[in-house]
Amino acid sequence: MGGHRPDRVRRQRPSIAGSPTLFTRAKPSTLDLTATQQVCRGGRTAGQLRQAIATVEATRAQTLAVETIVFQPVAQAYLDVLRD
Repeated sequence: MGGHRPDRVRRQRPSIAGSPTLFTRAKPSTLDLTATQQVCRGGRTAGQLRQAIATVEATRAQTLAVETIVFQPVAQAYLDVLRD
C-alpha cells in the first residue's frame, strides 16, 4: 500500500446541503463571474461633480471670510504696538 494514491479524496468541506462532498482530483473546477456597470447615468455623474466643485468653492470663500475677520484686528493690534 505504500505509494498508492487514491483517485478520490474525501474532504470535510460542507456542501450546500450541509453534508461533506467528494472531490475528484482529475476534474478541473470552473467558476463563472458576471459583473455589470451602468454605461449611462442620465447626467447624474456630471451633476454630482458640479455640486462637489461648488461645495469646495463655497468652503474656500468661507475660509477667506474667516481669515479676513481674524487678520484685520490682529494686524491693527500689531501696528498699534509698533506705533506706541
